[in-house]
Amino acid sequence: MKNLKLIDGTFSPADARDILLNMIGSKIQFHNNRDFSSEIRIGSSDKSSRVRLAELRETREQIISFLENAEREGSTVIINSSVSLSCSTGDL
Repeated sequence: MKNLKLIDGTFSPADARDILLNMIGSKIQFHNNRDFSSEIRIGSSDKSSRVRLAELRETREQIISFLENAEREGSTVIINSSVSLSCSTGDL
């Protein structure tokens, strides 16, 4: 297993918004593309991507709400994010 630090710092709400919404936007785009590709290739949507898109959109709204509150309060935002990588055979 490999743990990698992606984000570790204190940010203004505006900078935190840029960082987080770009990351989540990338994930949304990935699943939109995957779903579209499935529609084209096999004529039906990718169910797991549809579910994940709904989750990501909800998370995006929660992030926006949190950051709006932080901005109103004049707070900074602390972001700590890491990713854990491991290999498994037969899961793909």
